[in-house]
Formats: sequence, C-alpha cells, structure tokens
Amino acid sequence: MIRKRESVGYIQQLADYIKKNLSKGYTIDSLKTALMAQGYSRMQIDRAIHIANEQLAMDAPKMVEKPVIKIEIEPEVEIKKTFWEKIKNWFGGKKEEETVDMPEMFSNKHISEHKKIARFSVPENQKFSWHSQKPKTNKEVFDMSKYKELI
Repeated sequence: MIRKRESVGYIQQLADYIKKNLSKGYTIDSLKTALMAQGYSRMQIDRAIHIANEQLAMDAPKMVEKPVIKIEIEPEVEIKKTFWEKIKNWFGGKKEEETVDMPEMFSNKHISEHKKIARFSVPENQKFSWHSQKPKTNKEVFDMSKYKELI
C-alpha cells in the first residue's frame, strides 16, 4: 500500500514537471524522449502526461461560443389568380387596380391634389364587410382628413 501512495506522488511530481516544461514551450514528444533517456518507464510517462493534460484542462477557461446569427431572406410569394378568376376578368373586362405611392401621397405639398386623386377599387370578394352594416361601393375615396395628424 505504501508503495502505491509513493508511486502516485511520484507520478504527480512527474506530471508537474511535464506541465512546467510544456509552459516553457517544449512538445510532449520531446519531453517523452528526454524522460525515457533519463530512465523513466513508458507507462509512468504516459500516466504523468495524462494527469498533466487533465489538470491543464481543468485550469483552462471555459470557451463560450457566441451564437451565430443567420439571416435568411425568404422569396416573395406571388399570389396567382385562379383559372376561373382569369376567365372572369377576361370576359368581364375588369381593369387592373390603381395603385398610389403612399409616401408621396403623405407629403405636405400634394395633400390637396391627392385628396381628389387617391382612389382604389375594392375586390369583388370584399364588397360587403360583416363588421359594418352597409355594403361598400366599388370605388372609395381615400379621405386624407383622417391622416392630417400624422403629417
């Protein structure tokens, strides 16, 4: 029993020697060959290197990786008209909806001009809203008086 305790302390001293020389810049292979030339057995050297590596790993600071932010741009999904909508529009001769550039419309210079011009058509399926009692007309005038506070 006493012999094992002494050998454990002996291997710990060898591990301390290896740690000290590793900090000086020597490689493990060069330390192995130097210790074997001094008369140490290969088993003792391997145990001491293993213990030294474990102790160095415990002393090393924990590396915390920063999360990688991935930016993915999803392609715009274009809503296509169904076959029946295309046929209905072709026979009905319905015009495409007019669009108004919103940032331009809210500029102070053109409020009076856009009050008369800004119109949009309501799609057929949204002519009647269940939230309001009266049906909506096909063309509605965009009322700028509601948005004067924003300007």
